[in-house]
Amino acid sequence: MERRRKQNIVPAVFAAVLLLGALVRFLALGSFPPGLNQDEASEGYEAWALLCSGMDRNGNSFPALFVSWGSGQNVLYAWLSMPFIALFGLNPVSLRLAAAVIGTLTLPVMYCLGKRLGGTYTGVAALVLTAFCPWHIMLSRWALEANILPFFLMAGILLGVVSAEKPWALCGAAVMLALSLYAYGTAFIFLAVYLPPALISLAVKGRIPWKIWLVSGCVFLLIALPVTVTNLINILDLEQITFLGITLPKLNEARQTSTTAFGKDFGTYWENAKKFLEILIKQTDGYPYNAVPGKMFAPGTLLLAAAGLSETLYRTVRKRLCPGEMLMLWTVPAVIASVFVIDPNLNRVNMVFLPVLYYGARGVGFLAEKIPWKAGKGILCLLGAVSVLFGLWSAGKRYVTEIRDTLSYWFFDGVGEAIEYADSMDADTVWVTDSVNMPYIYVLFYTETPPEEFLHTVEYRNPGAAFQWVDAFGKWRFGSEPQPDENAVYVLYTWEAEGKEILAGYGDFVVCRE
Repeated sequence: MERRRKQNIVPAVFAAVLLLGALVRFLALGSFPPGLNQDEASEGYEAWALLCSGMDRNGNSFPALFVSWGSGQNVLYAWLSMPFIALFGLNPVSLRLAAAVIGTLTLPVMYCLGKRLGGTYTGVAALVLTAFCPWHIMLSRWALEANILPFFLMAGILLGVVSAEKPWALCGAAVMLALSLYAYGTAFIFLAVYLPPALISLAVKGRIPWKIWLVSGCVFLLIALPVTVTNLINILDLEQITFLGITLPKLNEARQTSTTAFGKDFGTYWENAKKFLEILIKQTDGYPYNAVPGKMFAPGTLLLAAAGLSETLYRTVRKRLCPGEMLMLWTVPAVIASVFVIDPNLNRVNMVFLPVLYYGARGVGFLAEKIPWKAGKGILCLLGAVSVLFGLWSAGKRYVTEIRDTLSYWFFDGVGEAIEYADSMDADTVWVTDSVNMPYIYVLFYTETPPEEFLHTVEYRNPGAAFQWVDAFGKWRFGSEPQPDENAVYVLYTWEAEGKEILAGYGDFVVCRE
């Protein structure tokens, strides 16, 4: 009877948590966070430009990696956002829909992974911890390309786990893990450590036919080849290649030089690890746009994760792990290697945090299975209530109350509307303040300037730099000290517009003239 009641309640809990988790990821996407981050606007414009012209703003046809500002930006998010931009036009909501969809799809992935490896308790706990995790809610609500990496890694691992029983799932795992290389460059570091032992474990215990191994390997290599060759081009300082309409671009400077410890002294690795431990303990990286009120995780999650990992390691010593559990356990050395190599912030090391939530769920599952059903149900209900309330409280503080003004500043709330208004006016020249980070990308985004027009008229302040600043293109000019002009309008911060005639105001920005 107790078992039947548990089986009946789980689908209802799953549906309720999934629905509420989706709501906190989808509601008011265009307003919370307010405005757009410059990297969001860049991904959105590149997606729109590829849809309309088949090239990015640097003139590359269907690149494996965007040159973007000069030092590269990953392409997968742009590709995933294209259907929404094609349907709903280029705007903040259509751009962020891919993030919300992927964030929501992560919830059943975590549930299935937890249930398959740890049972029903673990599956439900993984679902609840992820659905109302403040870090994951934040990740699902803005269109930073790095934010989709955790989903593709965990989906690939889940399919690898499934392949131990259903071998053809290995092909799906190959697809997801190969695509992760286009989501964010840190996937190369994670997979370099994770794949060899994981594949050996699966080969020894998984009983997968050699034909499936061969097909899966070919699928992985075929998908991963363009971005891998692109990285080699930039590491070896070779010329860019265009093959079958796909561009493998040469960047002005590879980002790895500034965001990893490669090529630096040994102390840098330890410094990276120390920074990561500070982030994990404080549960913030100190950047206002990444700030999560309270903590990244619900109270007790890290202690539960330590308990879940310890229990798994104990069973490893006793040789009681199934092949799927070994696939998940190999994420631990991959995570450790990554945090030593990568100069950490929440975005660069985000592949760490879903494994933390998984092992937190394992801790809950272990405790719940060791005690009677009623008490176990009580633990899950308490965990669920704490996680839901904490997640909603944190999201409310982040987006609605205390730090909304901070987010407005970092996401340049109002600059898009001001640019649209200025563009509608009959002016020979429009000046935009360069107190905004990379203001030209907002002009490209909100005016939907064709990339051909941008390429023909752009004037760079520092051509060839890792982050190229644009001085002008078309009728648009950028600078902190705009030149007086009789038939010009200006898009400025309110405090920069002293002495000018204010025509309209949007957030912290005004449109004005002399």
